[in-house]
Amino acid sequence: MKYIVPVFLSALLAGEAVSAPVCPTHIKIDLFSESESGAWESYAHYSSETGTMVLPNNQCEKVSWFDYQSPDASGSYTQLQKPQWVNKASPITFGHQNSREGDFWGTITITMTWQPDDHSRIKESHPYLTNNEIKRFAPSDSQPPAKTCVFYIAASGPAKPVTDKAEFHGAQCDWSVTKEGIYTLKAK
Repeated sequence: MKYIVPVFLSALLAGEAVSAPVCPTHIKIDLFSESESGAWESYAHYSSETGTMVLPNNQCEKVSWFDYQSPDASGSYTQLQKPQWVNKASPITFGHQNSREGDFWGTITITMTWQPDDHSRIKESHPYLTNNEIKRFAPSDSQPPAKTCVFYIAASGPAKPVTDKAEFHGAQCDWSVTKEGIYTLKAK
């Protein structure tokens, strides 16, 4: 009898481990804000290969994906994107999933555009509004162009990453890759 409880408990725990949600990704990309205020409206965009960008820490929720009107006709798709908001207290992780025939010889661009605090407060109550939609709710004071970071992640072959960044309107953008191959993108 004393062996039945440990065996039953082990089987129960093993079943939990097997049934835990899994979100496989080809690469992971961590986005961080180093700004003391405001938030960064962030998007993932595929420019030369189809794939899906997901939130691996949020049940694989899609962030950028393709909607195919006709699977047999090339070019019959639309890329869909949902904005993600990154502030100092709330970094996020994107995960790239290859398409069925994908080999990641493609290009992903991640854009991060800074929005002031008043936009962040509006965003809390309307999480899927774009920057242009938020501007309708925000004060109409004239503002200079927003700080923007554009990160370019590509591959020139298997295990041959090509990465770069562009900084606009005073943004400070930095990227690195960990030993584990996780991309770290920082915007300030």
